[in-house]
Amino acid sequence: RYGFYADKVTKDWKIRARPYFNYNERNYEIEDSTVTTVTHRDGFNGYVIKSLTDHWSAGAFTNILSSTYHNMDFQLEVSPAIEYSFFPYNEATRRSIAIAYKIDYSYNDYIDKTILGETEELLWGQSLVLSADFRQTWGSIEAGVTGSHHFHDFNSNRLELFTEVNFRIFKGFSLTLDADFEFIND
Repeated sequence: RYGFYADKVTKDWKIRARPYFNYNERNYEIEDSTVTTVTHRDGFNGYVIKSLTDHWSAGAFTNILSSTYHNMDFQLEVSPAIEYSFFPYNEATRRSIAIAYKIDYSYNDYIDKTILGETEELLWGQSLVLSADFRQTWGSIEAGVTGSHHFHDFNSNRLELFTEVNFRIFKGFSLTLDADFEFIND
């Protein structure tokens, strides 16, 4: 598993680029043979947000995914958004609590046919994200919750909780711990 974050935060802009690559191989010994499973999850997520006032901003979020676990040969999500920051944007490099509303567009090209018989889909929906990000000399904490649903079926929804703690061990080297919980019904 490897990847990196590239963040740029100023009083006028918040920009993030995060490519990531995951390869997982498991070998199971069953009687006299070995069964090997290989999965991958590779992608990119990022955003570009422009502040409009000290507390309001507008921008776009994007996610690209290829994942055997998620049955995605290729997924592209693009979400224009508005955001309200509880702290002024000139403090965004140190602390941030924000809520964002997004209109979500998703193109999904599936590896195998889904349980609904789809091999590819175009989906529209909306989501609400509440996030917090605090950066100190010792490291950073990022946490939040996302709720979303598709417009064609309000019962097609999900709730995601996420957190990440980054400890700076020494300059250029850090330890990152993260946890994600997802309640998926879409």
